[in-house]
Amino acid sequence: VTTSPTTADNCAVTQLTWVMTGATVASSPATGINNLGTRTFNLGTTTVTYTVSDAAGNTASSFYTVTVNDNINPTISCPSTISQNVDIGSCTKTVATTNPTTADNCAVTKLTWTLTGTTTGTSPTSG
Repeated sequence: VTTSPTTADNCAVTQLTWVMTGATVASSPATGINNLGTRTFNLGTTTVTYTVSDAAGNTASSFYTVTVNDNINPTISCPSTISQNVDIGSCTKTVATTNPTTADNCAVTKLTWTLTGTTTGTSPTSG
């Protein structure tokens, strides 16, 4: 729940509107007294700007930011150990491996691999 702004004027406050920019984009109706209340914010930084108007048409604005961080690590589960024999007349074996299972509360954006030991190699650093 966001905190509603405090407004005051020597005339009557006739309008209170808000606009969200950045990670979350939204706006209130253009008329009336509007408070943000409870909202779902996207990952990242959102700026909330309130504008208040009085009966004489004077306005004032104020803003604050809401930052949502992802502090939950993704999970990964690799397949079991694979043991294969070489083919007759060869010192190598082509092996099809099972992909690991990944999960995250947001989205898995990168999965890389490295081969170490007798066979070496690495995946691209992105993707």
